[in-house]
Amino acid sequence: MSKSMMTAFSPEHLSGSTGITHIIDQQSGSARVAAHALLDNLDAEGLALLRRTDHRLRRENTPRFLCGYCKTPVHIRVMSVDESGCVGGRRACFVHDPRPTPRDCPFGNFADQSSPAMIDGARFNGRQEGARHRFLKASLCHMLRTDPQIATADCEVLITGTGPDGRATWRRPDVLAVTTDGRRIAFDVQIAPPLLATIDGRERFYAAQETAWHWVVDTDQPERLKLQGMQDLILPQGRRVIGFNEEIAALAKKDTQIRFNLLHVTETNDLHYFKVARRIIGLDQALLLAGRPTRGPARIASDFRAIAFFESLHRGEITRAARIFDLISAADGFPDWNTARRDHLPDILLVLVALGFGRKTSAIEAKIRIFLTAVPAKYGPRFAPREWAFLIPKIAATDKQVASRIIHCAPDLRVLLDTAMTEITAEPETSALLWAKWKPLLHRLFPRLKIP
Repeated sequence: MSKSMMTAFSPEHLSGSTGITHIIDQQSGSARVAAHALLDNLDAEGLALLRRTDHRLRRENTPRFLCGYCKTPVHIRVMSVDESGCVGGRRACFVHDPRPTPRDCPFGNFADQSSPAMIDGARFNGRQEGARHRFLKASLCHMLRTDPQIATADCEVLITGTGPDGRATWRRPDVLAVTTDGRRIAFDVQIAPPLLATIDGRERFYAAQETAWHWVVDTDQPERLKLQGMQDLILPQGRRVIGFNEEIAALAKKDTQIRFNLLHVTETNDLHYFKVARRIIGLDQALLLAGRPTRGPARIASDFRAIAFFESLHRGEITRAARIFDLISAADGFPDWNTARRDHLPDILLVLVALGFGRKTSAIEAKIRIFLTAVPAKYGPRFAPREWAFLIPKIAATDKQVASRIIHCAPDLRVLLDTAMTEITAEPETSALLWAKWKPLLHRLFPRLKIP
């Protein structure tokens, strides 16, 4: 079953968001750049990804953006979609971070007492669970209990764990289900737009506990998906999210099988509207999309975030891939994209994606040839990308399609690969260091990969 919906709001002239006109992007150097040059060309997903990665860096006390005038940290503020008449970066601007003392800057010399998170926290403080949230949570829990693949399902079960700093941490998901083979999957029903800190915190917690997990939105309220908190949640996970409503609950009861809506949120070409397509999926696919395969490891990671990452690499959308990679790394505690790039990890990932999903043999072989013949850059690592060549046979051993592609590639490429492997065998130090450093992330992306 497939349906399409569109959230309708009239495009209006963007009145011009107030903000700092020039900023310093510390990832690109110390030169001042116009804020609008960085923001205006972003689509809604690009804006959400930038907000998420910016939040991660600010949480780590390494802010990416500084004011171009007073050199103090700034962050991204957005106008609402309805107010601005667009969904992309033209409704965003940079503003100073809050601080307790005045600053000397033409774009604000006063002391800010409250951060955006503090303001939102005060707005939600004391708010009780709404009737709609309570109804969806109870209906979801009841549906899960009736499925033969589910051993138990309960509301607000306490899950405890340990954070990166060694401190005890916990969550109470709206619903926690345990399958008959012992795997856990948690569901958090989200009707109000969440804060960036909430999104980030929950993703890191469930990843640390190795618990499959989904946000669940109300299928009957697609107009709420244009709110920025919902965009920050949905768009960075490949524009997809699980939905639920009375219709799905009734269908599940009739079939005695779990059902969900899979919602896919996209922008119209003019960046003024969102379109929301939906289709029905079952428990097996919901588990796959949560990153927990039901019948043995998948050939690649199957969760929303990983799918979006592989799609970006396959399409050559490297900037998008980098931002998604950083979200995966932040949740699972891996090094970031810049570190990966210095280690030539993206070079081998592009080759593996081409081998696994490419269609044109000539294009696949061209990428492999570039990878195997590249020389060390004048400035950067003192090793060539082909130090990663050992990973190709490792993946081929777990993926029949990759193995077949290698066997049937041009003879000169097989010679180049054999030569690279011989060099690695003779001097294995660099490859061994790369493998030791990145094997947890590689296993996250390629679940069949054997990790000794």
